[in-house]
Amino acid sequence: MPKAPPVVREIIYAPAPKDSRITLQFVQGTGISSSAIAWFGGGIFSHVDGVLDNGRLLGARSDAVGGAEPGVWTRAPDYEKWKIKKTFTLPCYKAQHDAFYRFAADQIGKPYDKNSIVGFFTGREVREDWRNPSAWFCAELWAAALEESLISGQIFLPVNKVSPNSLAFILSSMGATIS
Repeated sequence: MPKAPPVVREIIYAPAPKDSRITLQFVQGTGISSSAIAWFGGGIFSHVDGVLDNGRLLGARSDAVGGAEPGVWTRAPDYEKWKIKKTFTLPCYKAQHDAFYRFAADQIGKPYDKNSIVGFFTGREVREDWRNPSAWFCAELWAAALEESLISGQIFLPVNKVSPNSLAFILSSMGATIS
């Protein structure tokens, strides 16, 4: 009778638990421009801000609102009234959390990306790379932060397709909780 091969037991090492999280707030404002952005973006959202650990919001805006000039700034959590508001929270490692928010904080004071928003509305690529850090609109900023922090891999989207709705789709596919 042939001898049975020895039983090999594999040890499977589970990765360390994700001990931190990032949070993005997706909204639609009450104005006509907000509705137009949501419609052209193929969904219900017209803007996205990052929720900082202190509760303030960080994001790129085209208008002076919430006591801040246009561009990338922090604002109070209630800086505007929203028709729709959803919060997406994604688990991550502490180092990724820190890199995500550090990247975004390094963008404070940069201008709003007016050229890319024109491309968004016209369906044309007016800028070669949405990752160019010279200016941002809301979804570009947070998509770049996801890549820079290695929370996501490289996001393949043409420059005129980076929108709050595409970013919400990416986060939901990565397992974000939505509230």
